[in-house]
Amino acid sequence: MLFEIIRTIYAEEVRSPVLLLAKYQDRAEFSHLKQLAEQEQLLDVADLPDEYRGVIFRLERKLQEESQTMLKRPLLTKSFADLTDDEKQQLRDMTSGKSS
Repeated sequence: MLFEIIRTIYAEEVRSPVLLLAKYQDRAEFSHLKQLAEQEQLLDVADLPDEYRGVIFRLERKLQEESQTMLKRPLLTKSFADLTDDEKQQLRDMTSGKSS
């Protein structure tokens, strides 16, 4: 869910908790997101758009890297000969930097 929210903020340049919350109104997590949005903000992100986008970009990149590591880990525990053709291709794609 966090990854999805970060992507939404970054891709659509959402700078308001109210606008972000509106995008998740029909979701089961809505009430929890609403509680988070109602908490006091320490910074007004509208005053720091470049810094805000940079932080979101770094968070998204970190989540992608962690996701890749989690996907790679089970593949790396097997010997290459024991991998299926699909697993071999998946490992090649991850190693070459492609995302699936």
